[in-house]
Amino acid sequence: MLLRLPNLTAHNLLVGDLEIDYVSRRVSREGRQISLTPKEFSVLEYLMRNAGRPVSRSKIIEHAWGTSFEGLSTVVDVYINYLRAKVDRGFQSRMIRTRYGMGYELVHPQRKGA
Repeated sequence: MLLRLPNLTAHNLLVGDLEIDYVSRRVSREGRQISLTPKEFSVLEYLMRNAGRPVSRSKIIEHAWGTSFEGLSTVVDVYINYLRAKVDRGFQSRMIRTRYGMGYELVHPQRKGA
């Protein structure tokens, strides 16, 4: 099985047609700008850095909220839903997947004809 890791440059992170620009703190998909809150940006960045691999709620919390977070892990589910509404809705393929028993995974969008 061939796993395609995210393309990381000094200023950008690219997974399929989804791109983060660290300098401007902008996100785009298929060239369309996506407005994210700082926490959504942090969660999406972690998913993109781990593209193709499932990440647990606890790892997402550690990255986005820090190790001293004392809230409920369901906060991750809320932010994943926010991201799905912004990153997946309105596009032909969905990139954010639930991996039951494991967490969440960001996958490369399906190519037409694939």
